[in-house]
Amino acid sequence: MIRRMFLCSLLTGAVAMAMSEDYSGGDWVYNFDGQYTIANANAQNLNVISTILGSTFDLSAQINLIHGTTSATNYATSISQSSLTAMSVNDLQTSASADPGLVPSLGLFVFDLLDFSDGVYAGSMSGTSVTLTEGSLITADLFALADTRVAGTGLVLDLRAAVPTSTLQGTLTGINAGVTGPFGSRAYFIDGQTGVMQTISLEARARSFVGGVANVDSGYLSVGAIVNSANEWSLSRSPVPEPSSLAVIGLGLLALRRRFRRS
Repeated sequence: MIRRMFLCSLLTGAVAMAMSEDYSGGDWVYNFDGQYTIANANAQNLNVISTILGSTFDLSAQINLIHGTTSATNYATSISQSSLTAMSVNDLQTSASADPGLVPSLGLFVFDLLDFSDGVYAGSMSGTSVTLTEGSLITADLFALADTRVAGTGLVLDLRAAVPTSTLQGTLTGINAGVTGPFGSRAYFIDGQTGVMQTISLEARARSFVGGVANVDSGYLSVGAIVNSANEWSLSRSPVPEPSSLAVIGLGLLALRRRFRRS
């Protein structure tokens, strides 16, 4: 009777493990191919700003140069799993390219908007669907992108951006049922979906100063949005356990077999 109860509990545990996956581990690598570009440029607002700035700074031309690619190749990362439906990814760092014609300060500002290498992506799992999110609804400011003031007289152009959460969607397609962890069978490949990760709105403000006082002020006007997209991405690790892991599994099976013989 005791043996039957033990076998039933073992079978129940095995079925539960087969229905869940274990993502935890420090052996994941991240591959990413994406692009960012300016979209929905507001010509009317850009004209308002251009009227104030004159020929001092051609914001329209600079806005049109905001485009490039983002990528990551076998970037090492780790996943910490806290439940069957929640995990976190250490960081998913990407490198960006840009048009060389961008004003350096604007180029760095754009790169900062697209840089998530210091953050942790929160992950949620539902069946084989995986969602990774990073960031929050914040506003980033770049003051005095152009500033020609001398003795309090001149022109100033400020820029700011509303940065929403970045979201990646993927599907778990690699599962090694022969190897288990605390949460079930070993997950080893997440196939990312293509699509928009986030849309960052840009606002600009142009002012004309005379003697330290702004006599013309456009206020912050919407001038466009940066669309950040993923062409393809993946998280992967080897589906085969290391020899040391195999040895541990073998010892566990041997101990279980001996227990059955004794009973």
